[in-house]
Amino acid sequence: MKFSIIGPSGYIAKRHIAAIERLESSSIYSYLDIQDSDFSVKTDKSKFFSDPKEFFKDLEINPINFLIICSPNHLHFNQISRAIEIGIPVICEKPICINLEDLEVLSLLPDNKRDLIHSIMQLRLHPVAGQIRDLISSNQSSINANIQFVTRRDDAYKKSWKVTREFSGGILFNLGIHYFDLIFNALGQPHDSKIEILDDFTAKGITSFAKGQLNWFFSIDDQYLNEAQNTIREFSIDNAKIDFSSVSEDLHYLNYLEIINNNKFKFKEMYNVHQYIANLYKHV
Repeated sequence: MKFSIIGPSGYIAKRHIAAIERLESSSIYSYLDIQDSDFSVKTDKSKFFSDPKEFFKDLEINPINFLIICSPNHLHFNQISRAIEIGIPVICEKPICINLEDLEVLSLLPDNKRDLIHSIMQLRLHPVAGQIRDLISSNQSSINANIQFVTRRDDAYKKSWKVTREFSGGILFNLGIHYFDLIFNALGQPHDSKIEILDDFTAKGITSFAKGQLNWFFSIDDQYLNEAQNTIREFSIDNAKIDFSSVSEDLHYLNYLEIINNNKFKFKEMYNVHQYIANLYKHV
C-alpha cells in the first residue's frame, strides 16, 4: 500500500508517518513540503517535491492508495479537491475545511467522490468514548457535561498560522473539535449555543441538546494556568470525571486501521461537527 504525504515537516505528520510505518506492506511514495528536502522523515526511497503542481502531476501518472494531508488548515480544502479530482482517496488531519462555503461544496459532491474523503478524529477511538456514551445512555434525566481544556503554548506558536483564524479556522477547530465530536456522537445534534468568549486564544460557551447541555472552555492563554501547570484537561458528565490519560495504543494508528480496513471516518461522519463550529464563527 502506497502513501504520499503533504506537510511532512510539521509536528502532527510524525504521528501519521509512525502509523504508516506500522501498517503491513506499506511505504511512503512521495512527499510535498515547502521545507528543504533534507527534513528528517525523508528517505532515499521516496520522492520529494516542493511544487504542488509537479507533485500532483506525478500522482496522476503514478497512482497511490492514499494521500495524507498534514498541511496548514486553510490549505486542506484545495488539496482535498485536487486529490479527489484525480481519484485519490484522502486521509486529512482535522479539520477537513474551515468554513461553511467549502464544507458545502464537498457535501454536494457525488457519493463516489465524497466517499474518498476521510479524516483523523482519533479521540473517537479512545476508551473514554464508550464511557461517555454509557454515562449518557444510562441517565434518564437531563445531563450536564463540562469540558475545560487549557494548554500552554510558546510564543512561536502564538505568532504562527495556528492562532490566525483565516489560516487555522480558530481555536475551536484546533482544540475543540475532538471534544464536540465526542459529545455529538453521544447526544446527537445540538439545538443552540451561547458564546461568552471567542477570540484567538480562548473560547467559552454553552451548547444545548435535547438531553442536556455542554459547558465548554478552551484556551492557550497562560493566565488560566499557574506556574506549575502546562495543561488542564477536565471533562465531566454529571460530576463523573472522564480520564483522558495516555493509552497504550497509538490512536492515529487505530484511526488508520479503521479507515483502511473498515472504510470508516468518511466525510459524512465528520460533516455535523465541522458545520457546527463553522457556524459558531460565522455568527460571532
